Amino acid sequence: MALDMQDFAPPIHVGPPVASTGRLVLAAIGAYTAEHGFPPTQREIGNLVGIPSLGHVHWWLAQLREFGYLDYACGKARTIRLTRLALPAAGGGA
Repeated sequence: MALDMQDFAPPIHVGPPVASTGRLVLAAIGAYTAEHGFPPTQREIGNLVGIPSLGHVHWWLAQLREFGYLDYACGKARTIRLTRLALPAAGGGA
């Protein structure tokens, strides 16, 4: 029996690999949002993950946004939103 391309699901884009701190940031955002019903602030993310510098938190958010794992509105509070790519990266399954 010959296989044709319609027999295969399209590849799933999984994004670039994320360092352990990035995975912690994604997991913290997801857990906080699930518990409180709204996303955390940058300061809250830093407290949850153990990053004392807001500059480093901002850097991680910018990196994760560039990789497609989250999105947010610049200059607006509590607008961080995880994308579908974030689930596997944060350890939430494939």
